[in-house]
Amino acid sequence: MVPVTRSSAAPWRWRALAVLVGALGLNCTDATGPGRINGRLVLMPAFESKAASQIDFDRMRVTIVHTNRAAVLDTVISIPSTVDTIDVSLRVPLASSSEDFLLYLRLVNAAGDTVLRNEPYPQQVTVSSGGGTAGTPVAVLLRATIASVVVTPPEVSFSSFGDTQRLSAVALDQNGVPLTIQPAAFVWLSSAPAIASVNPTTGLVTAVTNGSATISATASGVSGTLLVAVSQVATQLAFTTSPSTAAAGIIIAPPITVAAQDARGNAVTAFIDLVTVTIGANPGNSVLTGTTAKAAVAGVAQFADLRLDQPGTQYTLVFTTPNLPPITSVPFDVLAAPATVYWTNAAGGSWTTARRLQRNPDAHCAEPYADVEWRRNGHRQWQAPTCERHCRGGRAAHQ
Repeated sequence: MVPVTRSSAAPWRWRALAVLVGALGLNCTDATGPGRINGRLVLMPAFESKAASQIDFDRMRVTIVHTNRAAVLDTVISIPSTVDTIDVSLRVPLASSSEDFLLYLRLVNAAGDTVLRNEPYPQQVTVSSGGGTAGTPVAVLLRATIASVVVTPPEVSFSSFGDTQRLSAVALDQNGVPLTIQPAAFVWLSSAPAIASVNPTTGLVTAVTNGSATISATASGVSGTLLVAVSQVATQLAFTTSPSTAAAGIIIAPPITVAAQDARGNAVTAFIDLVTVTIGANPGNSVLTGTTAKAAVAGVAQFADLRLDQPGTQYTLVFTTPNLPPITSVPFDVLAAPATVYWTNAAGGSWTTARRLQRNPDAHCAEPYADVEWRRNGHRQWQAPTCERHCRGGRAAHQ
């Protein structure tokens, strides 16, 4: 007999179940001699939780397998909605007076889904001859199977490469109620690890590059998913090449470059806003010339022709863009403009003939005289080792 008590609030939901599997081993012969072996086994199921006992089911599937994995019984028993108890009479052959079997007990809903099953699954039971008419009682714990998996938090987006978020997963039954005993572990997987990777055991997601990826958590073949978006947001400007010492009126070299970065210092290549430069600290009352506003290209703005016209120490430049905080350069110096050196052909004659040339006395070179030679051997070239060595930034006038 299988007594079934229905909930008055929900007629199709069962609150208790007791299954009698009787008459096991009928018409079987004992290996020790002729005769029948009668074994009776009473299964006494109990729900793991009250929530589990409210799950809809309308049939029971009982499978008994020998420990050698040979199936000896597999049957489906309907549970009509109009009855409170059902009779179950099952027969299974016994090769001896006592044998071990594996029991699979499943409760199935109208859609054919297994909604509850015994735990452990399968469960080892022993069927023995004798035992009286009551049979051997075996407690069976019925645990709700996983109907769905929910991944939380429900929305995840990253604005910086390298950002992380630990996800969690919860297994639910057919009523959307979390299972009392959750799976020991979920297996995590990313559909696009090059965009967002996930630790397969901890569920820790790491943003790698811009795009989207689906993160899944799986237990017992049931998965829950979450769409993760990675979209960098520029939060700051940073120097990739800072201003360096220059001479007044001479282009600051190498070119100053400024890049947009996310909160973790990664370049934001999608940034194309206008970046403007002005003088910050101005000890020499200088004027900044050149291209002072540049649109970023792939997140970088380069300033290749900036000049300051007055010498001074500890100048700074300030770079601004509409939606980010301004940044100020490290202090740098501007030296005096280099002297212009003029040369005369003191010895006379043609400029194409090698001569000793005398520096114009008005020029400010470190030495009063310098050897400058014009040579002609297939091409022309100046050679001024002494003065050029001492007149840094100077230039020679020639004709």
